[in-house]
Amino acid sequence: MKRAIAACCAAGALCGGCASAAAPPEHEKIGQALVDGLCSDRAEVFTSRLPDEIRKDFGCEEFRSSREKLCRTMGKPVAGRYAGRLEHPFFGIDLWKIAFERTGSGGETVRQEALFQVVSGRENGKNKIISFGFL
Repeated sequence: MKRAIAACCAAGALCGGCASAAAPPEHEKIGQALVDGLCSDRAEVFTSRLPDEIRKDFGCEEFRSSREKLCRTMGKPVAGRYAGRLEHPFFGIDLWKIAFERTGSGGETVRQEALFQVVSGRENGKNKIISFGFL
């Protein structure tokens, strides 16, 4: 009987480790929304996470214009993945690697990456974007 109980406890401990990964923290979700909007060319997704004071200067029209310039110089943003958070005493500085693709002069696909930074702070207990951009 003791062996059966021990086996059940061991199985329960193992299954507990099989649970899905924890949800990413809020600061990653906010930045990921910007990356998703950029890669999918959906201005409303990108701007929906911006605070009002930034959105008034960087709305859907500014997003489209900036993305168009970015596509001309870097290529089309096709994917983004979280690269980590820099240590800073006052702000959250999160980085994403954004992959771009374009067609080279010989017809080949050229792929390159750039770092995208989202700087955030806390206001009234919530994460709030302070700035964003490519490094």
